[in-house]
Amino acid sequence: MVLFGLWEVFAKVPHKVFPPVLFKYVRGFDLFCVAMFVTGSFVYAINTYWPVFTQNVYARPGNYTDIGVLGIQQGAGVMTGTFILGFVTRRVKHLRIQLIIAIAWQVIWVGCLCTLTPTSKGAAMAFVYLGGIGVSWTIGVCLVSISLAVPHKWIGAATGAANCFRLTGATVGLAAYSAILSSKIGPELSTQIIPVANAAGLPPSSDSAVVAAAQVFSATAFAKVPGINATIIAAVQLAKKWAYIAVYKYFLFALVI
Repeated sequence: MVLFGLWEVFAKVPHKVFPPVLFKYVRGFDLFCVAMFVTGSFVYAINTYWPVFTQNVYARPGNYTDIGVLGIQQGAGVMTGTFILGFVTRRVKHLRIQLIIAIAWQVIWVGCLCTLTPTSKGAAMAFVYLGGIGVSWTIGVCLVSISLAVPHKWIGAATGAANCFRLTGATVGLAAYSAILSSKIGPELSTQIIPVANAAGLPPSSDSAVVAAAQVFSATAFAKVPGINATIIAAVQLAKKWAYIAVYKYFLFALVI
């Protein structure tokens, strides 16, 4: 990326991919690219990690249909935001105010996701849907604003560059969020599951086996754990849900920040 930036600045070519002159439009281009970067990290993070969350908290073990159904809401929210952009934005105008509202809208509903519990599936679906509305609304307002702020001859390059910032934000965000989740989930599962399983009657010699089984999306994953029974399985499954909720709070806080 550094070499590409240097090439864009110093290369003697008539048509550049990212014309450096665009970055002189601080309020008309640069700030919108920042908004696109952040929004890109949000939308792709939700697309990638929300199914993992629903799989481990709300889906029935081994039921992949549940994961698909619980993943519809985010896309539906994005579509709703697109309709808002098409039918409301051009009538309301005041794009700067709309952008502030759209970004605040995302932050509010992502924050609400931090309040989820193992029994709040309906609220989870509603919050993800409402957060998705802000995603496409923000992206649409940014692209429209850029096309109105830069000279006409740069519109194609400017909107293309803005979308590149969106995808770059997605790449950076996914790397960061993946590191957060992978480093937290193992210890949190052990912390939440082992005391609950032992209290329900599981022998300590089976602690590592029950934690490993909890990480498998299967209705029969616990069958091979020595000393386990239906009461222990129910307690472990609930503890697993709380573990994922606790870990995803780190992820959601990172999204908001």
